[in-house]
Parts: sequence; C-alpha cells; structure tokens
Amino acid sequence: MIDKEGFFYVRSDVFVSVHTYNYIADGWNPQVYPVVRFSSEYGFQSLPSMLSYSQVALDSDLSLESDFSIKRQHHLGGNLEMILESSYHLNCPKDLKDPKNFPTIIYYSQVSVLESFEVGFPAPSTPPFVERHGKKWFCYGNKIRDNK
Repeated sequence: MIDKEGFFYVRSDVFVSVHTYNYIADGWNPQVYPVVRFSSEYGFQSLPSMLSYSQVALDSDLSLESDFSIKRQHHLGGNLEMILESSYHLNCPKDLKDPKNFPTIIYYSQVSVLESFEVGFPAPSTPPFVERHGKKWFCYGNKIRDNK
C-alpha cells in the first residue's frame, strides 16, 4: 500500500521489523521465535565484560545485587531474568551477592545471549535457517539474501 506521502507500507508481521520480547522463554529453543522476514529487537540482555566494569565500578559494585548494578539495569527485574535465561542451560552461581561469582555471571549472560542469537537467527546458509524459512528472501542483519 502507498500512504498519502507516497511511502510504501504494509501492516503485516511478514514484511515489517518485528520486535520479539520474551524474557522468560528458553532462548536456545528455536520454537520460541516467530518466523519473520526481519527482526531488529530481541530483548536478550547480557552484562558488560569485567574489563568494562573495572573502568567504571568499585570492587563493592561487582555484584548483580549491588546498587550500581541495580541502577544500571533499566528493565525492572532484568537482572533476575538474565540469570533465569542463563540458568536454563548453564550452572549459574546461586549467590548473586558474592563478588567472586560476578565474572562467571557476566560470562554466562554473554554465552546465553550468543547462543540465543545462534539458535533464533541462524545464518542464511545453515540447515537451521533453511529448515525454518525454506527458500525465501529474508533480511538478515543488514543484508537481504536469497536462500537458494
């Protein structure tokens, strides 16, 4: 359809950027993702590296339940959702206040997001992509590809 300014638009999840937010689903399960042509937001979160933290945080801030971490998290309950997401497949530390566990929590949050992207948004030439999408055009990242 063409709007009054002459721009093309379609009211359909098939042709638009879909934002997928499911903070408690297992991101490593491909069945939790909708099949869309383009998705630009996923809702997955991970923590910055220890190197990044070391440049701005005090030792007393290195806990998921510190004031620093809580203020940094803008999504209510987001830190606990990160732990939940990581805990589906990784043995996350139980004591979130212990600074000795913080590097592991950071690493697991990053691994969880990485694997969620790999499962939910496979590269166009991989068998999972072909299995989910067939031989159709899809926008993946910043390129549109024909999956032949």
